[in-house]
Amino acid sequence: MISAFIVSLLVSGAAQTSKVNVKKKITPPSVTENNSNENQEKAADLATYFKENNCIEILNFSKDRSLVSLKPLELAVVASCDPPGKDPEKMFAFAEKAAPQDDAILLLHGRYRWKKFKVGATEVWEKLARQTKSIELQQLAEQYLDGNGDKAEEALAAIDKRVNFFELGFIRETNPEQLPLSDPNLAINWSDGTTWKLLSSRKTDYDFGYLDWTTTVSGIQYNTASDVNSMFVDISPLVALQSTLEQFFLLRPLINVSGSDGRLFYAASGLSVGELWQYLSSEYKILFSIYGDRYYQLGLENQSGTHYLIEQKSIFRWNSSVITVNFFWDKTNSGEDNSVANQSIPYTNNSGGLAFGYQWAIKRFTLGINAAYSIRQDELDTQYINNRGILAQKKRRDKTTNTEPWISWKFSNDLTAVIFYSTNRVDSNFIAEDATDRNIDNTITGLTLKTSF
Repeated sequence: MISAFIVSLLVSGAAQTSKVNVKKKITPPSVTENNSNENQEKAADLATYFKENNCIEILNFSKDRSLVSLKPLELAVVASCDPPGKDPEKMFAFAEKAAPQDDAILLLHGRYRWKKFKVGATEVWEKLARQTKSIELQQLAEQYLDGNGDKAEEALAAIDKRVNFFELGFIRETNPEQLPLSDPNLAINWSDGTTWKLLSSRKTDYDFGYLDWTTTVSGIQYNTASDVNSMFVDISPLVALQSTLEQFFLLRPLINVSGSDGRLFYAASGLSVGELWQYLSSEYKILFSIYGDRYYQLGLENQSGTHYLIEQKSIFRWNSSVITVNFFWDKTNSGEDNSVANQSIPYTNNSGGLAFGYQWAIKRFTLGINAAYSIRQDELDTQYINNRGILAQKKRRDKTTNTEPWISWKFSNDLTAVIFYSTNRVDSNFIAEDATDRNIDNTITGLTLKTSF
């Protein structure tokens, strides 16, 4: 978080005119300003050195330059490396006076003092906690103020490198077997259950970019409806080739396996390629995937096939809010749905949808809502066997709506509780007279605890 935050500010600051022209204030008018391209190249060099924690190159960067020619944040980065023959405290004071609202300068100053004096850093962290509108920086400052600076430093050293957590929860689900609305068993289908997830992710930086290896194992165990007990395994290594400080080319092999009631249910594998653009307050990703899947449950085998998937994911951040907007389109080439006896429904289809998420953090609380809407439609040449055994033509169209409000409470940096309520509804134009009722309604109420390690 820290390196990405400051690197973004260094680069974006070079691309625009500074609000406080330090150089103009304290140097003669005859000094010639550097052109914009040179400034951006120098800022990119400094950002790279900072990202690599390379104080030797940072000090070399400043050796042949007058310190007053540096922008306030650049000056603070140099000060954090304790330049010989200079007074870092005076450099930080000058930078803070020139750019009093710059959180990154206070962040660098607070960490410098913590490493040097410990107690002397208190006033800097108090100022950052009062000033910042970022919930992450506020929580970080409070952690230092609580005397947990050593633990915070350990977390900062690995915050962009490794993520591990285990999540355990209890849910009540009204329709875990996904029975159609007309099914008489629906009224007694609800069940309590236990849900769990184990995620491990590690990021390793290289000269060409980075490698991010993420493995997720999760499952649901129901008190009743045991035939839908499930376990999911997802392995997603991501290779990111860096072209600029903000842009990456992505290559992601994918492996996904799930089981139901103790048996293998589904497997998929394929490859994704795409682009990622990362900025200070936003992120944009586009992925194109080709993958094949296979069902191992009787009646669903013919739905195995090939998928062509396009995804666009965007993240926007400001103050204490985060918005996510995701779009997808998927073309599925497969066989037929034989899950209902004596019926054969073509499964080759096109589907697309839009998902939206919003979360707002205040102190230790985070409030959020996720919503998604998708449409699935058969290809034009659809033919199926209806419930009277007659060959018929009717394009199946499904509309799926999902809504999930949630609230979380952060007990500590390592323990978070989440309460959520989700609704999932499928509305289909297929009714019992056609083949079988495809309309489904399901709700889940749950409480989970997540611990990081």
